[in-house]
Amino acid sequence: MTVIKNIQEIIPLTIQGEGFHAGRCCSFIRLFGCPVGCWFCDTGYAPGDRENLNKLPRLSIDYESLREQLQSRYVVISGGEPLFHQDFEELLERLLGDNFEVAVETSGAKAFPFEKFPKVWVTFSPKLHATDYLKGQPSPTFWTHSREIKVVISEPSDLNFYEDLLDQASASEIPVFLQPEWSNKLETTPLILQILQQRPDWKISVQLHKYLKLP
Repeated sequence: MTVIKNIQEIIPLTIQGEGFHAGRCCSFIRLFGCPVGCWFCDTGYAPGDRENLNKLPRLSIDYESLREQLQSRYVVISGGEPLFHQDFEELLERLLGDNFEVAVETSGAKAFPFEKFPKVWVTFSPKLHATDYLKGQPSPTFWTHSREIKVVISEPSDLNFYEDLLDQASASEIPVFLQPEWSNKLETTPLILQILQQRPDWKISVQLHKYLKLP
């Protein structure tokens, strides 16, 4: 029996609210833990949010029971940061072996051999502007081998961290999404719309699930 440890949350049926697949029904698996520490994190890992972090669940569940909870064949794995999760690779293997369509959301803070899993949809959401974790760049492969890139924008200077790299991604025909940071969306959304006038090949991601008040 395969036991998957440190699961924060399983959402049997919701929608993907962000990026390329926004609006699509999915099941959601959120894995516990993240060392990155983005200041705007809304899932309990922001710096100074230790009290809430200690209240987050850490479930251990056998894979068969987990699979039975999934009401969609499209499964999104997130965190936290799933690449640091001890059972992440085994979870991928089991889901793919059961013919689920799997997407993974990552900050790229740790290298991972996604070339072993070519069917996995990798959403790369770099956080260079929001944390000093590792101080440097994510693995270069995320800029060239992800299926989409999603950058959270909270103020005009945020794009400065990414513009040249996003140009490279666009040249590789990887879809690029700019997403307003939720707590500052009224100020950031107009900024992103101005950017998109100059970059019509990029798109906005608006966290549709939050507007619909879905988990």
